[in-house]
Amino acid sequence: HVDGTIQVGGNIAVFGRRGTGKTEISKSQIKKANMKEVYINLSVLERVDMGGYPNIMAAQLQKKFVDFLLPQFYEPMMERKEDVVALFDEVDKADPSLWAPLLEFTQFRSINQQPLPHLKAIIMTGNLLSEGGARPSLPLLDRSEKYLVEADTSSWLQWAGKQGNIHPAITAYVSDNPKELFGSVDPEDRYADPSPSGWDRASQIIYKGEALGWDTEIRNKKVSGCVGKSAGIKYSSYYTHYQKLL
Repeated sequence: HVDGTIQVGGNIAVFGRRGTGKTEISKSQIKKANMKEVYINLSVLERVDMGGYPNIMAAQLQKKFVDFLLPQFYEPMMERKEDVVALFDEVDKADPSLWAPLLEFTQFRSINQQPLPHLKAIIMTGNLLSEGGARPSLPLLDRSEKYLVEADTSSWLQWAGKQGNIHPAITAYVSDNPKELFGSVDPEDRYADPSPSGWDRASQIIYKGEALGWDTEIRNKKVSGCVGKSAGIKYSSYYTHYQKLL
């Protein structure tokens, strides 16, 4: 769907649980389409960061009209010759003051009535309401296709096999314990539980720990730090046998 939306020059909003790869999927499809990615984290922006800052000095010189100085990320959309895909991350955490400029951006491909001629498509990603997100403006959603990402163990293992960068001890563990890919939707008072991105982070640490000569106990405790104590204990027990068997 992301690939098709890029091809037709549309807007797409992708929501799902944390760590399901929404942003990475979007980035890979933009790269596949041979277009320039402009990544914008909406959770750190204010309205002026989207709509621009009044150019007071120009107003003093002209003594009649005020124009706006736009952020640098607009430059490739306005002045370069290559097609651009705007990737708006964390749309569920965007300040409500951004809804108005985003409506113009998504509907008219312009900002403050300044055309964005090289803006080809728009991708927005966000987390679920149960994970602390907020539903974006309904008029904004009306201007986009909406999809819910539901990652499953089989798909994740296929991805891990193609990427080749997930430690085989982790892919073996998740394959034998498919329910351990994700923790609960509601983490209650826990600060860590399993997620695809958590296992990815754990894999990176295991590889580096092996290269540094860390012992198994340290590596396993680092895994717990990524995916939570409950999953970490299960993994540690599995890994001990995994080492002996393989």
